[in-house]
Amino acid sequence: MSARTAVELLDDLDLAAGKETPADATLRLALDGRAVEIELTNKHRDKLAALLAPYLDAGRPVTASAPGRRSANGAPRTGGRDKAQRRRENDAIRAFADAQGIPYPARGRLPGDLRQRFADAGSPGA
Repeated sequence: MSARTAVELLDDLDLAAGKETPADATLRLALDGRAVEIELTNKHRDKLAALLAPYLDAGRPVTASAPGRRSANGAPRTGGRDKAQRRRENDAIRAFADAQGIPYPARGRLPGDLRQRFADAGSPGA
């Protein structure tokens, strides 16, 4: 016996409102370390594109990493930097934060805004 499975993608915004509308596109979005996929109709996709247009126009383009080169949370991997280099950079960022009186977690990942402030300051001590 053979079987065929069909997957119907539904617009996530309409689904949240209790309506089942077929989706036209799947989008990947990321903000503040949180990455999501969302299925949308063309109408909802166009609304989102219009809303984000000023931000995308003001931003800098980034190159996409190769397929499969993402970490478990969807963030791009480090791009081949070795562990010692990452440690030196993290130590420099922590020293910068200490000198500036900026709080940061004692363990785990350093916040993106702290990394950006460090970069904006010209990466002192790196």
